[in-house]
Amino acid sequence: MEGTKARIEALFRFLAELHNVRRRPPMTLDVHPWVLDLADLPEHPSVRLRSVADLDDESDHSFRLEVRRPAIPRCPSPPKDIEARLEKGWDDPFGKVALLRCQALGS
Repeated sequence: MEGTKARIEALFRFLAELHNVRRRPPMTLDVHPWVLDLADLPEHPSVRLRSVADLDDESDHSFRLEVRRPAIPRCPSPPKDIEARLEKGWDDPFGKVALLRCQALGS
């Protein structure tokens, strides 16, 4: 039984190494499918690029990119006469806006 367990563990180690050989992570930017230059980062309060001085060498600088979830403001309310004709949930950014069905007067 011990021999079988050792063989199974060896097989899984082999498969893990085979996966690492076939799926090597990209080591340079030119092989990535998408690259954004630091100069092209959007100017937004939720995105900051900070320079961090290396403790060993004062001339060497590294950068830290900080990205936070932006605060999403509520959408403005439509005029009252239009809001009365909208179905509930019109202000949900993931929902759909739909008008209430019109009913004939007197029915």
